[in-house]
Amino acid sequence: LRDRYNAGILISSVNMQDASVPSEVKNSFDDAIRAREDEQKLVNEALAEKSKLVPGAEGRSARLLQDAEAYRDVLIATAKGEASRFDQLVAAYKLAPEVTRKRLYLETMESIYAKTPKVLIDKQAGSGGGNSMIYLPLDQLLQQKSANEVLPQATSASNIEGQK
Repeated sequence: LRDRYNAGILISSVNMQDASVPSEVKNSFDDAIRAREDEQKLVNEALAEKSKLVPGAEGRSARLLQDAEAYRDVLIATAKGEASRFDQLVAAYKLAPEVTRKRLYLETMESIYAKTPKVLIDKQAGSGGGNSMIYLPLDQLLQQKSANEVLPQATSASNIEGQK
């Protein structure tokens, strides 16, 4: 071989020999190698777990953010709609206060009484009898009717059982 660096050293051959660990330190040496391999294995497992979890978490985060923004937009649109309705109501009230007041009262009563099975009849003055309100317990009548319909069915079923 040539002396490429002009150092004055000429290498004529290289011999590789097996290096062996002394028996006194072999167990410690093997433990150190296993520990290094275990460390690398755990790092690889952690990186794999991270690559599984992070995209899912980022996706959930993005979805939650979009849901929050959509909810915000709905609230803003609802508030603007209610404000616009109120402005229209004020304008209608300025044109005809009594009619608007009566309409608001009737709409409110309609929304309240739409949720109840009871019927109230307001007997106005001038129709005879003065101001009085009649209450018709239709909910109780309907319950009685339902109970009477179920009772004969139950009775006929027990008769069929008794005939067997």
